Amino acid sequence: MQSKYGSDVDSRLGTHRLRLPAALASALLPLTQLAALPALAEETGTTQSNDVLEEIIVTASKRSEALSQVGGAVSAVSGEQLEERGANSLQDYLGFIPGVTLQSNGTPGFGVVSIRGIAAQSVGAATATYVDEVPFGPSSALTESALFTLDMNPVDLDRVEVLKGPQGTLYGASSMGGLIKYVTRAPDLEHTEIRLQEDFTDTQDGAPGTKLSGAISAPLIEGQLGVRLSGYYQHEGGFIDDLGVGGENTNRSNSRGFHASVLYKPLDDLSVRLNAITQDSSAHGQTAVDYNLATGQPVNGNLTQYRYLPEPFTVQIRLYSADIHYNLGKLDLVSATSYSSLHPTTSSDGTAVYGALGLPFATPQTPLGITTIFPTSQWTQELRLVSERMGIVEWMLGGFYQHESLYDQQNVTQYVNGAPNTNLNLGEAFRSGTLNEYAGFANATAYLGSRFDVTLGFRSSHIDQTRLRAVDGLLYNPADPSEFASSSQSFAEKSNTYLAAARYHISDDVLLYARAASGYRPGGGRSVPPGAPANFPDFYTSDSLWNYETGLKLRELQGRLTVDADAFWINWSNIQTLQPVAGKTVDGNAGTAISRGVETQIDYVVFKGFSVGANSAFTDAHFTQSVPGIGVTNGERLYYVPKWTATAYSEYSRPIANGWSGFVGGDYQYQSLRFDQLRTPLPAYATWDLHLGTRNDQYRVNFYINNLTNKIGLTGYSNGGYGAPYGFAVNTPRTFGITFAEKF
Repeated sequence: MQSKYGSDVDSRLGTHRLRLPAALASALLPLTQLAALPALAEETGTTQSNDVLEEIIVTASKRSEALSQVGGAVSAVSGEQLEERGANSLQDYLGFIPGVTLQSNGTPGFGVVSIRGIAAQSVGAATATYVDEVPFGPSSALTESALFTLDMNPVDLDRVEVLKGPQGTLYGASSMGGLIKYVTRAPDLEHTEIRLQEDFTDTQDGAPGTKLSGAISAPLIEGQLGVRLSGYYQHEGGFIDDLGVGGENTNRSNSRGFHASVLYKPLDDLSVRLNAITQDSSAHGQTAVDYNLATGQPVNGNLTQYRYLPEPFTVQIRLYSADIHYNLGKLDLVSATSYSSLHPTTSSDGTAVYGALGLPFATPQTPLGITTIFPTSQWTQELRLVSERMGIVEWMLGGFYQHESLYDQQNVTQYVNGAPNTNLNLGEAFRSGTLNEYAGFANATAYLGSRFDVTLGFRSSHIDQTRLRAVDGLLYNPADPSEFASSSQSFAEKSNTYLAAARYHISDDVLLYARAASGYRPGGGRSVPPGAPANFPDFYTSDSLWNYETGLKLRELQGRLTVDADAFWINWSNIQTLQPVAGKTVDGNAGTAISRGVETQIDYVVFKGFSVGANSAFTDAHFTQSVPGIGVTNGERLYYVPKWTATAYSEYSRPIANGWSGFVGGDYQYQSLRFDQLRTPLPAYATWDLHLGTRNDQYRVNFYINNLTNKIGLTGYSNGGYGAPYGFAVNTPRTFGITFAEKF
């Protein structure tokens, strides 16, 4: 069946085939016995414990707690689960977490996260990102931080935690929607471990891909000093054809990463962990298809685009951190220090858009390219004291400092015969700035009975910012293109955030909780376009929200059944959004909105070896105030937010022979209609994934098919509009994969 925006791609098999290494073929023989698996699995002896659901330990509250005991909406996916399902990006991770989505702008690392309906309606991040104990990514909106969410490869990840709702008291600015936390594997001080993994993929109507990864952990001084090293290289073959300059499979990409971790424990009460993470990714072109909105059909056919200039995307990530934990008896002193840098570079073909707007310099013979760089760096330091329970009270007290150096530069260039036209200065703009944040926070939990406790939290933050902007060129200064017009600002804001929560244990396995929390996002400077009203300010202010929720967590049937359900209501005020002024678009503030909904997640071990699960979320997120100057109307839905998401999954495993077990599983994922930042509807779509394989204590072989029915869904806006064809990011077509994993 065809949707308004086109049909599913055809079901022809790709022309590429996977070849199985002969040396590993013998490991696959047990798979031939999977067809004879009985309806019930009462045998024992499987190499994994699969009769109960694993109890995941998380650090969402900056304490180690069982997930089922956290008094808030937190979800976690283990690194092992991600590897078995062939997950390689944040888009893959979030599909297993209710109420959380990612709207892609055309390549991994370039997109907008929505949690509980709170998605950036402009360019400042509404979701914070942490790696272990330290933040990553700027709080300032100057470099369009909402668009560049850390997309960390799952190699050597212990788990991914997602905290839903504002986390302002513990995690500070820009965590108003929630928090994504990557937790890496630490060195083992007692044992040596080696992990190797090889992945081979083949995408329908595309080209093969490869991923090679490895990790080694070894004690250098047993019980005291250990090191862990891991790295990966990944090539994605691509599947989008550019009928212009990019050629076949223009969205092909390469990425590589390295992680080094040192753990030193000279005393039982003292540990020091050092981390260094690098990740470099480059895409030849965007994963985007050109659509005609009037007909709802691809302009040049499925999985195609037409570009007059290349559209590469690159991003470089560096993160260095030091975590020190020192036990002082009933107190733990924690120091977390980091330096990080993020350097994305985007290139887009503006020929069609500027041509549609009537610019005479933009023609197929003289195309226009737009290149933007966003280099940022960040220093952070957090110190906190965490108490053990003292009578009926436990508490946490801390301080936080961060310094961000920010810069972006955009060039609009005309090309003649493939070379830049140096005689025509169309436009150059750059912005630089800094952000300094000083914050203190505290929370305390009072245990008012054996089953009831209350937590209160507070954080006070002071943020100073500076901003310098300069522009020249015909598009910015038509009267004198050679003149640099500049402006500068400095401003300060103070914000307080609050938390009140309560937990009641109906039994050891049933928890009720209620939570109220606030969050905020810093404001910033903006340019005043020529022709703007005389009193138009050169800054926009912070926005804030309050989240109210109640939830139930249940762990029953001796650990075979877990239920996690919650309902929430969020009031969002002074929303940061984009504002049209004098023919330009600048950052601004736009009234109020609410987001309300329910989320559920259920996991159940039906019998030993067979587990099923499902999650779903309903989110009603809309503006509650009309703001004519912004173009927002009361009742209009917030951008990027689907009303419904749902996922269902299952896994069956059982022993086969000689220490080997076989497994087979699958999942179904659904998203309802969403709107992009230009208020264009992105239709609902659903995908099916399957995987099966065999494993023992040392080896794992996994076959998987992602997007089994070959459904092509629109996942986000890429470029175009204003009379030119729209480019929409799309998901990956049917992909066949095989993974070989070894552990020693």
